[in-house]
Amino acid sequence: MSNQVLAAYFVSWGIYARNYHVANVPGDQLNHILYAFADVNEQGGVVLTDKWADLEKHYEGDSWNETGNNLYGNFKQLALLKREQRTLKVSLSIGGWTLSKNFPMVAADPAKRAAFTQTAIKLLDDLGLDGIDIDWEYPQTPDDARHYVLQQARPMPCTMFAGPAADVVDDIAVSTWHDCPPFIDCS
Repeated sequence: MSNQVLAAYFVSWGIYARNYHVANVPGDQLNHILYAFADVNEQGGVVLTDKWADLEKHYEGDSWNETGNNLYGNFKQLALLKREQRTLKVSLSIGGWTLSKNFPMVAADPAKRAAFTQTAIKLLDDLGLDGIDIDWEYPQTPDDARHYVLQQARPMPCTMFAGPAADVVDDIAVSTWHDCPPFIDCS
Protein backbone atom coordinates (compact mmCIF):
# COMPACT_ATOMS: atom_id res chain seq x y z
CA MET A 1 0.00 0.00 0.00
CA SER A 2 1.27 3.51 -0.72
CA ASN A 3 2.03 6.21 1.83
CA GLN A 4 -1.43 7.63 1.24
CA VAL A 5 -4.00 7.51 4.00
CA LEU A 6 -6.78 5.23 2.78
CA ALA A 7 -9.46 5.69 5.40
CA ALA A 8 -13.11 4.88 5.90
CA TYR A 9 -15.63 5.38 8.65
CA PHE A 10 -17.19 2.36 10.29
CA VAL A 11 -20.46 3.44 11.93
CA SER A 12 -21.45 1.51 15.03
CA TRP A 13 -25.14 1.56 14.10
CA GLY A 14 -24.42 -0.07 10.74
CA ILE A 15 -24.74 -3.51 12.34
CA TYR A 16 -28.48 -3.00 12.71
CA ALA A 17 -30.66 -2.13 9.69
CA ARG A 18 -27.75 -2.06 7.24
CA ASN A 19 -26.43 -5.40 8.56
CA TYR A 20 -22.89 -4.14 7.88
CA HIS A 21 -20.34 -5.64 10.24
CA VAL A 22 -16.58 -5.33 10.68
CA ALA A 23 -16.26 -8.60 8.75
CA ASN A 24 -17.62 -6.70 5.71
CA VAL A 25 -14.86 -4.06 5.86
CA PRO A 26 -12.25 -4.47 3.09
CA GLY A 27 -9.36 -4.16 5.55
CA ASP A 28 -6.82 -5.11 2.91
CA GLN A 29 -7.76 -1.96 0.97
CA LEU A 30 -7.49 0.48 3.91
CA ASN A 31 -4.85 1.63 6.32
CA HIS A 32 -7.15 3.60 8.65
CA ILE A 33 -10.63 3.01 10.03
CA LEU A 34 -12.46 5.75 11.91
CA TYR A 35 -14.95 4.21 14.34
CA ALA A 36 -18.01 6.47 14.57
CA PHE A 37 -19.07 7.85 16.97
CA ALA A 38 -18.25 8.43 20.59
CA ASP A 39 -19.83 11.32 22.46
CA VAL A 40 -18.38 13.95 24.78
CA ASN A 41 -20.49 14.57 27.87
CA GLU A 42 -20.98 17.88 29.71
CA GLN A 43 -18.11 17.09 32.09
CA GLY A 44 -15.72 16.51 29.18
CA GLY A 45 -15.72 12.73 29.37
CA VAL A 46 -15.54 10.76 26.15
CA VAL A 47 -18.17 8.02 26.23
CA LEU A 48 -19.23 5.24 23.88
CA THR A 49 -22.80 5.56 22.61
CA ASP A 50 -23.92 1.95 22.06
CA LYS A 51 -22.45 -0.38 24.68
CA TRP A 52 -24.00 -3.49 23.17
CA ALA A 53 -22.74 -2.89 19.61
CA ASP A 54 -19.40 -1.50 20.75
CA LEU A 55 -18.46 -3.92 23.54
CA GLU A 56 -20.97 -6.72 24.14
CA LYS A 57 -22.39 -8.23 20.94
CA HIS A 58 -21.20 -11.79 20.53
CA TYR A 59 -20.17 -12.85 17.04
CA GLU A 60 -19.59 -16.32 15.66
CA GLY A 61 -16.66 -17.84 17.50
CA ASP A 62 -17.14 -15.73 20.64
CA SER A 63 -17.57 -17.82 23.77
CA TRP A 64 -20.37 -17.21 26.23
CA ASN A 65 -18.40 -19.06 28.92
CA GLU A 66 -15.23 -16.98 29.20
CA THR A 67 -14.43 -15.63 32.63
CA GLY A 68 -13.15 -12.15 33.30
CA ASN A 69 -13.84 -8.80 31.70
CA ASN A 70 -13.58 -9.63 28.00
CA LEU A 71 -13.98 -7.44 24.96
CA TYR A 72 -16.67 -8.33 22.44
CA GLY A 73 -18.72 -6.40 19.92
CA ASN A 74 -17.36 -4.21 17.18
CA PHE A 75 -14.15 -3.44 19.06
CA LYS A 76 -13.21 -7.10 19.35
CA GLN A 77 -13.94 -7.54 15.67
CA LEU A 78 -11.74 -4.53 14.86
CA ALA A 79 -8.94 -5.98 17.00
CA LEU A 80 -9.19 -9.24 15.05
CA LEU A 81 -9.12 -7.32 11.76
CA LYS A 82 -6.02 -5.42 12.92
CA ARG A 83 -4.38 -8.75 13.74
CA GLU A 84 -4.98 -9.85 10.13
CA GLN A 85 -4.03 -6.49 8.61
CA ARG A 86 -0.94 -5.54 10.61
CA THR A 87 -0.61 -2.00 9.20
CA LEU A 88 -4.25 -1.08 9.80
CA LYS A 89 -4.87 1.73 12.30
CA VAL A 90 -8.20 2.25 14.06
CA SER A 91 -9.15 5.62 15.51
CA LEU A 92 -12.16 6.59 17.60
CA SER A 93 -14.16 9.40 16.01
CA ILE A 94 -15.68 11.68 18.64
CA GLY A 95 -18.58 13.99 17.86
CA GLY A 96 -20.01 14.08 14.38
CA TRP A 97 -23.15 15.82 13.25
CA THR A 98 -25.39 14.70 16.12
CA LEU A 99 -22.87 14.46 18.99
CA SER A 100 -21.05 17.80 18.85
CA LYS A 101 -23.30 19.90 21.10
CA ASN A 102 -21.03 19.68 24.18
CA PHE A 103 -17.80 20.59 22.41
CA PRO A 104 -18.08 24.39 22.93
CA MET A 105 -18.44 24.17 26.74
CA VAL A 106 -15.81 21.41 27.05
CA ALA A 107 -13.22 23.08 24.84
CA ALA A 108 -13.68 26.39 26.72
CA ASP A 109 -12.90 24.90 30.14
CA PRO A 110 -9.36 23.68 30.99
CA ALA A 111 -10.65 21.13 33.54
CA LYS A 112 -13.11 19.70 31.03
CA ARG A 113 -10.40 19.60 28.35
CA ALA A 114 -8.27 17.61 30.80
CA ALA A 115 -11.18 15.21 31.43
CA PHE A 116 -11.60 14.85 27.68
CA THR A 117 -7.93 13.97 27.27
CA GLN A 118 -7.88 11.53 30.19
CA THR A 119 -11.00 9.66 29.13
CA ALA A 120 -10.00 9.60 25.46
CA ILE A 121 -6.59 8.12 26.32
CA LYS A 122 -8.22 5.56 28.65
CA LEU A 123 -10.52 4.43 25.83
CA LEU A 124 -7.56 4.20 23.46
CA ASP A 125 -5.68 2.05 25.95
CA ASP A 126 -8.65 -0.11 26.99
CA LEU A 127 -9.79 -0.78 23.43
CA GLY A 128 -6.39 -1.09 21.73
CA LEU A 129 -7.00 1.88 19.45
CA ASP A 130 -4.41 3.93 17.61
CA GLY A 131 -5.83 7.45 17.81
CA ILE A 132 -8.78 9.76 17.87
CA ASP A 133 -10.58 11.87 15.32
CA ILE A 134 -12.16 14.98 16.84
CA ASP A 135 -15.16 15.56 14.60
CA TRP A 136 -16.59 18.80 16.04
CA GLU A 137 -19.29 19.95 13.65
CA TYR A 138 -18.70 22.84 13.75
CA PRO A 139 -16.93 25.56 15.74
CA GLN A 140 -19.23 28.56 15.19
CA THR A 141 -17.40 31.55 16.68
CA PRO A 142 -13.84 32.85 16.92
CA ASP A 143 -13.82 31.74 20.58
CA ASP A 144 -14.98 28.24 19.57
CA ALA A 145 -12.16 28.09 17.02
CA ARG A 146 -9.58 29.28 19.55
CA HIS A 147 -10.81 26.70 22.06
CA TYR A 148 -10.78 24.06 19.33
CA VAL A 149 -7.06 24.74 18.85
CA LEU A 150 -6.52 24.48 22.61
CA GLN A 151 -8.42 21.17 22.62
CA GLN A 152 -5.88 19.86 20.10
CA ALA A 153 -2.94 21.11 22.15
CA ARG A 154 -2.97 18.06 24.41
CA PRO A 155 -0.55 15.26 23.48
CA MET A 156 -2.38 12.12 22.45
CA PRO A 157 -1.23 9.28 20.24
CA CYS A 158 -2.16 9.67 16.58
CA THR A 159 -4.46 12.63 16.99
CA MET A 160 -6.17 13.35 13.69
CA PHE A 161 -8.46 16.28 13.10
CA ALA A 162 -9.78 18.76 10.60
CA GLY A 163 -9.58 22.44 11.39
CA PRO A 164 -12.40 24.88 12.06
CA ALA A 165 -14.42 26.38 9.25
CA ALA A 166 -12.36 28.77 7.11
CA ASP A 167 -14.56 31.78 7.85
CA VAL A 168 -13.97 31.27 11.59
CA VAL A 169 -10.22 30.77 11.18
CA ASP A 170 -9.93 34.10 9.35
CA ASP A 171 -10.97 35.83 12.59
CA ILE A 172 -8.22 34.20 14.68
CA ALA A 173 -4.84 35.81 15.05
CA VAL A 174 -2.21 33.67 13.37
CA SER A 175 -0.17 33.71 16.59
CA THR A 176 -2.89 31.63 18.27
CA TRP A 177 -2.13 28.73 15.94
CA HIS A 178 1.62 29.01 16.57
CA ASP A 179 1.14 28.79 20.33
CA CYS A 180 -0.16 25.24 19.99
CA PRO A 181 2.33 22.51 19.08
CA PRO A 182 1.40 20.25 16.16
CA PHE A 183 1.17 16.55 16.88
CA ILE A 184 -0.52 14.88 14.00
CA ASP A 185 1.59 11.76 13.92
CA CYS A 186 0.02 8.65 12.50
CA SER A 187 3.22 6.88 11.53
